Amino acid sequence: MIAENTDDHPIIAYNIRPPRRHPASFMPPKMSAEIVDSHIHLFRSSDLSSLSWMTPSHALYATHNVGEYSAARGDASTGGFVFVETDRAYTHPLAATRECLSQPLVEVAFAAALESCCGVVAFAPVPLGAAGMRAWWDLLGDEKQRVRGVRFLFQDKPPGTMLLPAAASGVRWALHNGLAFDLGVDFRSGGAWQLDEAVVLLNRVFERPNGGGGWVVLGGCSRHRL
Repeated sequence: MIAENTDDHPIIAYNIRPPRRHPASFMPPKMSAEIVDSHIHLFRSSDLSSLSWMTPSHALYATHNVGEYSAARGDASTGGFVFVETDRAYTHPLAATRECLSQPLVEVAFAAALESCCGVVAFAPVPLGAAGMRAWWDLLGDEKQRVRGVRFLFQDKPPGTMLLPAAASGVRWALHNGLAFDLGVDFRSGGAWQLDEAVVLLNRVFERPNGGGGWVVLGGCSRHRL
């Protein structure tokens, strides 16, 4: 691990060992050296009401399916894409139950069935810790074979959510079981405190010398407002 500290904001760069294994003991097939679109969002018109952030006046209030994606891609050749969860609504308080996570679970099934989908980064109840993550994993059907990573958007949660002990436990469970973790923070809209908490969270995740490795993706830090 390489660490550099400024006066206000510590910056951490992790040299992370490869993940141990996939929880379903699934080994991905050998792939040729093709470009894979590593982060796309797709949804149907019937899904719009289930998106927690969507409103009729939103610029993205429309169907965005594989056909439109292929048309927008044009002549660019890719070996497929990675579907990233779209922040579907769940009931509160967050719980690893089928009732609470009905929409995120429907999304995993939808994404796993898409042609050219190389993998799914699914919503997961990371703040519920290892026990909650295991319970969530057990709710998935055969489509869990397509899940390659998990995401939980901390960006719109109250300050301190990333500092909960269970949050580090949930991330550690994902990495230990071969799943990448997409850490959803928004520096531009949310403020620097989100990056400060993210550093604390990742330090806790990797503080154990023999804690294993894994991939952490830090995305959306300064996205444009739509």
